[in-house]
Amino acid sequence: MDKKYLAIIGLALFFSIHLAWAGFNKVGTSGAQFLKLGVGARGSSLGGAFVALVDDAEAAYWNPAGLANIGKREVNFSHLSWIAEVNLDALIYAHKIPSFGTLALSFIQLGTKDMPVTTTQQQEGTGEMFTYRDLAIGLSYSRYLSDAFSVGLTMKYIDEQIYSYHARGLAFDVGTQYHIGLQGLCLAFVIRNFGQDLRFNGTYLNTKVVQGTNTMISEERKFEAFPLPLQFVAGIRYDILDNDFIRARVAVDALHFNDYSERIHLGAETWFKDILALRAGYKFNYREEGLSLGMGLKSNLYNFMIKLGYAYSDLGMFQDVHSFSIDFTF
Repeated sequence: MDKKYLAIIGLALFFSIHLAWAGFNKVGTSGAQFLKLGVGARGSSLGGAFVALVDDAEAAYWNPAGLANIGKREVNFSHLSWIAEVNLDALIYAHKIPSFGTLALSFIQLGTKDMPVTTTQQQEGTGEMFTYRDLAIGLSYSRYLSDAFSVGLTMKYIDEQIYSYHARGLAFDVGTQYHIGLQGLCLAFVIRNFGQDLRFNGTYLNTKVVQGTNTMISEERKFEAFPLPLQFVAGIRYDILDNDFIRARVAVDALHFNDYSERIHLGAETWFKDILALRAGYKFNYREEGLSLGMGLKSNLYNFMIKLGYAYSDLGMFQDVHSFSIDFTF
């Protein structure tokens, strides 16, 4: 199929989906919010403007089509220190198989310290502690369908845990990258977190005071189901400079959510001698998030290529957020 038609089909698909959802504005109605946080220092430092730029193992999260750009095998570990002592850790392994494509296995976990159990009668705590943890395990596949057009798919198992309650389900990410060939110009489209609604297992006690009395009654209820944070993303990348000393790129992502209004991510990355990278990004239409900065280092050691990354994000009235990553290519 002609490359021009592939691009037209991708554009038509994205905007058809976008228009279908344009009438909905369900702010704060989805669960599994950890799936929005972003994995890896590189994407975070670019303000999340990454779907057309990603070309390493982090593509398993951002855009599975980017996994087709991996040369051999790659392992990526990242750590994000979020607000309120919440931490997000991710481990990704990607393996390119000649004449087949690229496979990747990813583990993403968000968690915090155990917290005290409280009740209506014991608001200072019962002496018992409970665990809050989110987990996503993903299997990705990507390959080039032509010299310039790659596709990717991620299937992921999601498990949210609060105390002894679990909400489990499956979700899918689908992505494309189309490399036009003009100054590194690339168009990308991604659908993230498409899947079934989640519901916590078991029941809970709903306690209320009878109007006009001091009597409290409790009734057992089932948890309500909640949708996943579905996202539609369109991105573009352009190389401003590309020579032996410096390679400078800019990227823009436009995002549509099922639980929030549209947002724009802007990012820029500059490599010096393919050793040192400086990065910056900005998120638009966020209440607190905005500026992000970061850097990367690349070095060869024996048969390994090692990449280190750091990202800083300004969260306004909340504490600053820091992300670190290390990547091995072999």
